[in-house]
Amino acid sequence: MIFFYRAIYWSLFITVGMPGLILAQHNLVVKGIVKDESGNPLPVVNIVQKGIATGTTSNDAGYYTMSISAHGAVLVFSHQGYKSQEVSVAAGGTIDITMIAGLEQLSEVVITATRADRFIESVPQKIKVIGREDIDKTVATDLTDLLKKTAGVDVIQYPGLLSGIGIRGFRPQFSGINQRTLLLIDGRPAGATNLATIDMNNVERIEVLKGPASALYGSQAMGGVVNIITKKTNGELKGRAFAGIGSFGITQGGFSLGGNIISKLDFDASFNSYSQSKDFKLGRNNLLRDAFDLKHANRILWTETGKQDIAVEDTRGDGDTRPNTSYSNYTASARLGYTINDKWRIDAKGDRFYAKNVNTPGDIEDGSLSPGMKDIDRYSSDVIAKGKVTSTTEMTAKFFTAREQVTNYNVSVNDSTTVRSEYISAHNQLTWIGGQWMARQQIKDHFVTIGVDYTRVEQENLSYNDLGIARNVSARSPNFDQANTGAYAQGELNFADNRLNVTAGVRYENIQYDVIGTNLFAARSKASNVVNPSAGVNYTILPNVSLHATFGTGFTTVSVFEIAGYSETKVDKNKKDGVDTVDVWIGNADLKNQQSATVDAGIRYINNKSGITADVTYFHTNFENNVISSITQYPAQVAESGAAIRNRNSYTNAKGTALTGIEFDLSYDLGIAMEKSHSLKLFASGVYILKAEEIREIYLQPSPLTLAMHNVADFTLNYGVSYDNLKWLSTRFSGRYVGRRYDTDWSYYLSADNAYGAGNYADIQYPAFMVLDWSVSVKKKNSEVALMIGNLTDENYYEKRGYNMMGRNYMLKYILHF
Repeated sequence: MIFFYRAIYWSLFITVGMPGLILAQHNLVVKGIVKDESGNPLPVVNIVQKGIATGTTSNDAGYYTMSISAHGAVLVFSHQGYKSQEVSVAAGGTIDITMIAGLEQLSEVVITATRADRFIESVPQKIKVIGREDIDKTVATDLTDLLKKTAGVDVIQYPGLLSGIGIRGFRPQFSGINQRTLLLIDGRPAGATNLATIDMNNVERIEVLKGPASALYGSQAMGGVVNIITKKTNGELKGRAFAGIGSFGITQGGFSLGGNIISKLDFDASFNSYSQSKDFKLGRNNLLRDAFDLKHANRILWTETGKQDIAVEDTRGDGDTRPNTSYSNYTASARLGYTINDKWRIDAKGDRFYAKNVNTPGDIEDGSLSPGMKDIDRYSSDVIAKGKVTSTTEMTAKFFTAREQVTNYNVSVNDSTTVRSEYISAHNQLTWIGGQWMARQQIKDHFVTIGVDYTRVEQENLSYNDLGIARNVSARSPNFDQANTGAYAQGELNFADNRLNVTAGVRYENIQYDVIGTNLFAARSKASNVVNPSAGVNYTILPNVSLHATFGTGFTTVSVFEIAGYSETKVDKNKKDGVDTVDVWIGNADLKNQQSATVDAGIRYINNKSGITADVTYFHTNFENNVISSITQYPAQVAESGAAIRNRNSYTNAKGTALTGIEFDLSYDLGIAMEKSHSLKLFASGVYILKAEEIREIYLQPSPLTLAMHNVADFTLNYGVSYDNLKWLSTRFSGRYVGRRYDTDWSYYLSADNAYGAGNYADIQYPAFMVLDWSVSVKKKNSEVALMIGNLTDENYYEKRGYNMMGRNYMLKYILHF
């Protein structure tokens, strides 16, 4: 605890106190014109001050102007297809540049680590950037597919648009507003609990920050942050239209378009339609599974006498058509931006996801007898104003709102599935509304950022009987409001010609819970507060080589019911004395938020001129206050209704556990290294989990047990090779290996083999699997034809046992660039 308070003290000192000790000085103004080798003006050239990523871009006439922090600052000029140039600025004035054509890897600028632009080589945090090229070349139908194939995350994914991820050993989650990975769109809450509903058509890049970030972003940022950066196109009008056909009746079509309408007014718009009209087939050939003997799962039976391991053949459904897997969806987005003057601009945008009659197949153990269906409707919108108050002070204000609606239907079928009936069973709506304000002050080469965030989430639940009549709101899933208000401060100090970068920050968060009462249960309220510090250092020890390390805490808000809920279930009525007996579920007002404290350290190598990027990072997380259930039998207490309590069910915080692992990223572009006019890139990234544990209640066991974290693979690897001749041909071959994972064996727990009702519980350890993809595209002038093959070796695999994924599949797409 003493260490925690010392961390807060030093975070505050570095954030607020230390920059105040540094004398401010006037910034210098630099301007000029950027041209190509033929002397033509070159627009949209990035010009930044080296290390701190503050800068501008050249306009259509090649002209630029910007302020720099001091004499001797270095400006970096970069543009795709040209070699980067660095120029030292002795004083303000005019600097004209001629860009030389050539292939070179560009330095990546990221925003998620500090809420402002920074070069990735100068931030202490571990960040994975998924650019537009990766998005286009990866065989993926939604955001979860993209992340699992590029970012080394753990996944739970079901057929029928339901999925979620976990980072650094935390269990993946796909529902609820209190997850352990924070999802953002342009730095604000995405307004989505299900990653499958995020449109990728309007995305410029995705930044995956690994490690806690609650000191900047608040709740949910325990394992990491996924920040989706949308397109902001300016200049002349450009875009693309596309149409495609594929396996299992897949059709796709849409467009994206953006640019300036007039000199100060720009826009982006996109639309995508995706339909899979036929049920898909599971993998049949299983070349990799059979070659490496990955056919068996391991069932762990928990009984009163302990546990027993049993090998289970896991080849169910090879080559079968999976009924009830067809669906379709539509996404659209639009943005309008206006440059008020040379200091301020405002952007307004919105996006929509809509899917109706999405079929869900149920567990493969039930064959085709437990299907479901749902409708999904999600939208979000925001208004963002950003500008400079002075030459060294930036300010950003955001307002956002979002809504996610899911309507579920029960589907009844007979043994032959020839008779099918559907009726509404539940409707859930989540609504987000909030705002953000941030100010960023530059003091020489250093920065101080302060800000306030407010997010309010409202949940409305309805359930229906088989006649379509709405039931009373369940106390186990009540309607509620949850409001989070956070204030934060962060300092960024840059020393020794930007070779030493130090960050520190702290955030205070207030959470207000309000359970909305009904005639069956009373309204309840609860408030809690939490403080999260962070600190990091990045030190360049050699040219292109840096050491980086961070310390940070994270937290996830407990659910409303766990902290403020109450419900009763009658189990007996004593006719003799008229006193009922009930089981009670009651929230624990003293429940603490789930918290984590993480230390990581690594080494990074980035050499843009040789095309090499590498990073190896070790992380260790203490995970505390995981919420588990607790039961007290016959507590000699009376329920709120006056009935005697048989079982008093509540919640408590478990003891701490550890999450430890090693992450690595490597890419090498041989085309750049050999100074060729093409790109030939080898790449690999992965996570090796040394330890990932959680404490869980196990039926028939006398006390909670410390066990392996569910749905977290012991090793995850993404790898591949890509080629682009930068003229007419590009291709990518990629693979994904997922090691063994633990989970609850629900198909056994609910099966006849278990003599359902006896209550024997089983865990299951999944077998490992590997899936390969291949994509190729050919361009001629403005036309492009692309072929994408997913699951090349036709593996029968799953992300969640019982919900097997699509076998080998093809997509042929035509793209018109304009």
